[in-house]
Amino acid sequence: MTKQSRRGATLAEVILSLGLCVVVVLSAVQLALVALHANSKSLDEVSADGLAQQTAESFVYALPPASAGFWTATSFASPYQQDSVTLGQQSYQRVIYVSDYGGVTPGLRSLRVRISWDNGAAGRAGLGTQIAEVNRLVSPP
Repeated sequence: MTKQSRRGATLAEVILSLGLCVVVVLSAVQLALVALHANSKSLDEVSADGLAQQTAESFVYALPPASAGFWTATSFASPYQQDSVTLGQQSYQRVIYVSDYGGVTPGLRSLRVRISWDNGAAGRAGLGTQIAEVNRLVSPP
């Protein structure tokens, strides 16, 4: 009797290799989805931080002269100013708070800019309402 050489793979080997390929492909797809979500979240955070910085700087440079009533007031509306801003596809809520620190130095003001936005479903880690804040102390020019 002569031995015949086997060619090809058994059905079990084919099913096992296909299963392994499916696991590898699904893992790669999941990794890509997580990376896309992290990139989107990071872009929103950078945009919000930039908006907060720009808002604070614009507010400081637009302050009235030292003789204006702003510098002698001891209380301010809370919030001092608020509005919504859309950057790209994300809508941000911008709120400015001003408080008197005149007990420390006459005319000293605390400026707080808070940017908030909704980022997905509440209750999940890293999702829900996100906040970026900038704080400044300003004094009369």
